[in-house]
Amino acid sequence: MQTILKGRILLDTNILIYAYDESSPYHAKAAEIINLALAGEFEAVVAQQNLIEFANILTSNYKIPASSVSGDIEDILKDFQLITPLPKTIHHFLQLIRDLNVNTYLFDIYLVATMISNDIENLITCNDKDFAGIKGLTVINPYKKE
Repeated sequence: MQTILKGRILLDTNILIYAYDESSPYHAKAAEIINLALAGEFEAVVAQQNLIEFANILTSNYKIPASSVSGDIEDILKDFQLITPLPKTIHHFLQLIRDLNVNTYLFDIYLVATMISNDIENLITCNDKDFAGIKGLTVINPYKKE
């Protein structure tokens, strides 16, 4: 994958899951993204929300014990900067809801509000359609054929 973005880039939960799940057909690309970030090709960040979603998917869908998942999250935190919602995040969230006027998944909108609050404009995800129409957000889908 050629890195075309500069600055800090948020890794969406699906990238974290696919990098974790070696049996996934999406694993190789997700692992490549993680390795590029670890090599300093770009500055990857994760949101607190991503880690909660990651834990939920691993414990619910993969039936991995929460105690094991907590160690996985600690490993992610060693490698990537964590961003969290700030007091102004709720205001960005409400503004996005008003501006978008679409039935976008509200948790995705809140993730974008958290990104805006932390001055992050770039997102790597395989669900680029979930973030369509959000002004000022650059979304890269590494699985999309160009």
